Amino acid sequence: MSKPKRIATEGGQSLEHNAFADLSLGHLPTGPQPDTLPKKTGKEKKPKKFPLVLRREKKGRGGKTVTVLEAPDHSVGPRLEALLKVLKKSLGRGGQREGRSLVVQGEPDERLRELVDNEGFRLKG
Repeated sequence: MSKPKRIATEGGQSLEHNAFADLSLGHLPTGPQPDTLPKKTGKEKKPKKFPLVLRREKKGRGGKTVTVLEAPDHSVGPRLEALLKVLKKSLGRGGQREGRSLVVQGEPDERLRELVDNEGFRLKG
């Protein structure tokens, strides 16, 4: 049986081909100049923080302590879902939504309060 022929790998074209070398940027507009950008003033409105009532519950949960965050109205529904997702992932705890409130496993602590504040909610309690 004869040996298969080998393909020569020496010489030939280099592997340093740049696909973008032939592109020109002459037809693109320039970006805004730094002096034409709008200036920020110190009197900007802060986004409204929605209130949440924080409670610690143990009764009716088999002796387990949970933190309940209750919204006074249903208008923040989609934001509650996003807040629950952030809390569960960041704190490494379980939790669920029950109507207009969030139930997060464990004691309320400083990390939970900081995360709720960073997500645009104000805690009462």
